Amino acid sequence: MVVIGAGVAGLPAAITARDNGASVIVVDENFDIGGRGILSGGRVQVGGGHALQQKLGIKDTPDMLFDDWVRFDHSESRYSDRDLIRVFADENVPTYDFLIENGVEFIEKPIRSPDASTVDRIFVTKEWHIPSQVYAPRRSRNGSGLVRRMEESARKKGVQIFLKHKMTSIVREKHNAGRVLGITTIAGSNAVNIQAAQGRDHRHRRPHRQRQLPPHLRSAADRGIPAGMLALRPPGRRRRAGRDGHRRLALVDRQPDR
Repeated sequence: MVVIGAGVAGLPAAITARDNGASVIVVDENFDIGGRGILSGGRVQVGGGHALQQKLGIKDTPDMLFDDWVRFDHSESRYSDRDLIRVFADENVPTYDFLIENGVEFIEKPIRSPDASTVDRIFVTKEWHIPSQVYAPRRSRNGSGLVRRMEESARKKGVQIFLKHKMTSIVREKHNAGRVLGITTIAGSNAVNIQAAQGRDHRHRRPHRQRQLPPHLRSAADRGIPAGMLALRPPGRRRRAGRDGHRRLALVDRQPDR
């Protein structure tokens, strides 16, 4: 698999793919991981009755979360998509567990929710402990503790991260149509092509996501353009099994960033 972007969405996607046996490459055009997340305050909206809420005596359930976020009497919940909120509510506890399992640490004091929530569900991650790897350290850059912990976990699990690689195009059999063949990236002045082993059409997976797209993007989704994740094989190289039995990927003349 290749994941485009090493931020708060790309890193958990890469970890999940790796946990399910895929060989994973992450490409990011920036010089470091984290995207906007590494500069954020690290506030995570997560509830549903997870372990930290229980420890702090906060009574919450997925159904309570759902009811809060479809309320008609609050401006932030009045127009919610009920199907999406149902999925969101049911996935809150698994999301919290996933973060904890991958090393993310939370301050054990919630922030009062200024939104439709009727109980405390905003928790802040602890800032990354190495100042040299934090931009503007000790200035509420707690998001560094979210993305750095996931980066650490991803690398330990064998995810390869290629920084300063900007994806420029998705290569398909025909112009904007047909099976995905791979992607093209730019690293400095060099073009790096990654060939797909299994380009897949994701139109029929999780159709509720279509409703999140603005109209001018829905036609692209209808054509089956994947949203950021492809199963890939680099050009000219065969997949080879590692010692752990996972299928691995290798890029010609490229080494992942440390």
